[in-house]
Amino acid sequence: MASNLFEANALSRAGYRVLLFDYRGFGHSQAFPIDPNRLYYQEFVTDLRTALAAARQRFPHQRTGIIGYSMGTLLGAEVAATTRCDFLITDGYVGNPQATVTRILAKSHQVVTIPAEAAAYSQAAARINCPWLLIAGTEDQNTPLADSIAAVKAAKRRQQRQLLTVKCGHLRAAETLTDKEYGDLYARAISQFLAGEQVVSKS
Repeated sequence: MASNLFEANALSRAGYRVLLFDYRGFGHSQAFPIDPNRLYYQEFVTDLRTALAAARQRFPHQRTGIIGYSMGTLLGAEVAATTRCDFLITDGYVGNPQATVTRILAKSHQVVTIPAEAAAYSQAAARINCPWLLIAGTEDQNTPLADSIAAVKAAKRRQQRQLLTVKCGHLRAAETLTDKEYGDLYARAISQFLAGEQVVSKS
């Protein structure tokens, strides 16, 4: 969770209750063998689903959703597609895990593996019916803007999706959308989306 502390603080300052957690094998969570060449584990989907259920149980009368970053967008999309979720925010959306692995190999010659369940991941986006804000850097070389654009364009009539493009690289949107305090404009854009307003891109 440490890598998301600044964004969590920005959202907390904006009035949100933020639940951070470590996936199994990280931080103080239970031991779990982690292969450094594995992009993600399907078990992490279970961990996120459990965290979402815990947040909903703590605050049963509040809208409860997911915000995911990079690899976390993959897990967030799977959970939002199969579990009650009031909203989904993705920053650096992974639309195609297989293509991500290919890009990593081309750039670093590093062999990266993904779970067998990744073969069905492409079907997740079509099943996400909660409001979904996709935040994407126009200069992102890791999770291409095209993946977020495709998810928005594929939305059916009742699927509420918006794209917020930011002139920045991978996971630099909160840093870029800063005025007086880190990520204050970033949190404001999320609030506008959740209020049903049109979010204006910053590119």
